[in-house]
Amino acid sequence: MATRSRIGMKLPDGQILSIYVHWDGYPEHHGPLLLNHYNRHDAVKKLMSLGDLSSLGERLGERCDFDRPNKGQCVAYGRDRGEVGVDARVHDSLTSFLDAGRGCGAEWFYLFDGKKWKCSSGGRWKELKNATPEVV
Repeated sequence: MATRSRIGMKLPDGQILSIYVHWDGYPEHHGPLLLNHYNRHDAVKKLMSLGDLSSLGERLGERCDFDRPNKGQCVAYGRDRGEVGVDARVHDSLTSFLDAGRGCGAEWFYLFDGKKWKCSSGGRWKELKNATPEVV
């Protein structure tokens, strides 16, 4: 069963750019990947450019067979399966970001503010600080 998530980044104008991720959205999976591989503005922006993902990987990777992806790479609905309408979305507010996540069944939310990652399961936000974040 999928653990859906929504990953976003704050933009300079206060809006949030985000993508949906279908698999393994719990902090024990996403936390280490986001902290160790997507911890700079340019890296997060490149991640957002992939659009919605089937799975988050330690590297962006390259186009692959959606059903037999390259190990360790992100698997993107647009790039790897040719879907349309799966580009990153812009939200005017945190509420809009959370609503979009709830609309796609997200159980976890991740937000990059330009310096650090925060995580929430829809309630209180906590900063991701290590490879095994304590998020309740």
